[in-house]
Amino acid sequence: MDSDAQFEDNTVMTLNYNNSWKNESVFQQGQLEATLAAFNQDTPRNWLVSGEKSRHDLHGLIRYPAMMVPSMQGDILDAILREVGTDVHVIDPFVGSGTVMTEAVRRGLEFTGIDINPLAILICQAKSSVEAGNCLDSAVVQVLEAVKSDWSEVVEVDFHKRDKWFEPHQLILFSRFRRAILGISDRAKRGCLWVVFAETIRSCSRTRTSTYKLHKRPDGEVVSEKAILDTFERNLYSLLDRVAEYKADRALALQSAPTPELICSATENASFKRRGSHRVVITSPPYGDNRTTIPYGQFSYLALNWIPCSDLPKVPVSTGLANPAAIDFASLGGSLKDAQQKTEKIEAISTTAKEFFESARAAKNEEKLRKVGAFLWDYYVALKKVNECVGTPSHWVITSGNRTSAETLVPFDLIGREIIESFGGKWIKNVERRLPVKRMPSKNNRGDMITTESTLVASFG
Repeated sequence: MDSDAQFEDNTVMTLNYNNSWKNESVFQQGQLEATLAAFNQDTPRNWLVSGEKSRHDLHGLIRYPAMMVPSMQGDILDAILREVGTDVHVIDPFVGSGTVMTEAVRRGLEFTGIDINPLAILICQAKSSVEAGNCLDSAVVQVLEAVKSDWSEVVEVDFHKRDKWFEPHQLILFSRFRRAILGISDRAKRGCLWVVFAETIRSCSRTRTSTYKLHKRPDGEVVSEKAILDTFERNLYSLLDRVAEYKADRALALQSAPTPELICSATENASFKRRGSHRVVITSPPYGDNRTTIPYGQFSYLALNWIPCSDLPKVPVSTGLANPAAIDFASLGGSLKDAQQKTEKIEAISTTAKEFFESARAAKNEEKLRKVGAFLWDYYVALKKVNECVGTPSHWVITSGNRTSAETLVPFDLIGREIIESFGGKWIKNVERRLPVKRMPSKNNRGDMITTESTLVASFG
């Protein structure tokens, strides 16, 4: 549901995108905790919708791993805005495909997004260009005409194990798509088209679509030339439909939004200037360690090797795109270097983490949980840097989930709370949501996966 709508059985009202309030008497100063409690007591039905139905307009531009529910983040943001006003700077230090960015922009707010994955930043840049008024109709027509008139069989790219993931006819077709997009002179428009291209590669290459990891499809499931052409054309027209839907909604707003600040970097290395009288950090960090849960780098690897480097944000990884694991290895918990020392450091910060690892040692299971310790410390370091940049006053909204690793439940929600409290944050409440469908298996070869989410809300200053 859009944020200016309400369910008959839900007493919590939300903020219109043009910052006008419905039923202001429901919200009084200091009512944030009561609002969050109401969400727990009666979960809004639109929070439980999954798939495309939950991702209207730009939210559904591409299927990206572990996307947050837009209406949920928007509703919580609205509750905070009602308490602190709208002179707010929103920050998402793990911005992904820009769910939080889009919700912040709808409300006319300042925004900073950070991500180590160049594809994530490219997607956000594309969405931002739509907000800035980018018109794509003529570009889509030009690209389709260029593809139809291109009979060249020259393959435009070469990279590690390219032929494992693409059949000869696929290489030829994707090369034609690439040349057609490069024929568009406007870089911002090309950015939107590259997102469509990335979605087409994901669905039409030889990698399975049932997982975000790179796994080859069975030989009998090769996508045909006609199917690839149809998919690309369908994705282009879907782009136009989503842009039109978004612009129609934004036309009702009374003000345009500031241009989002987008930083392609590891979060712990990123810096930004605080803006507004109040900051709101809204994010969902990578769950567990990337190599066993959400492999953002693997998901992005093929597309990033087709898109020209000149049209990509600078890749903030020393190994670049040399292999599918490069980005994931540089992400939170991606490396086991100094894992023991990292575990000891996070134990000194979090009582829950200390109890967790002491229990693992007693069960002689500590070695299997080294990745967890590495991730938790990397996560702490990243949030510490964000906190230094954000300052006070601020609110933090962090959506996470607990998973089982090596047959041991990792209490990530409690550890996350203690990390925030170690910075001086005051816990307000956790909002719980059971995942109706999550595009990850309920189990992998390392343990049970996440089926519920917990959103921590805290304040500073």
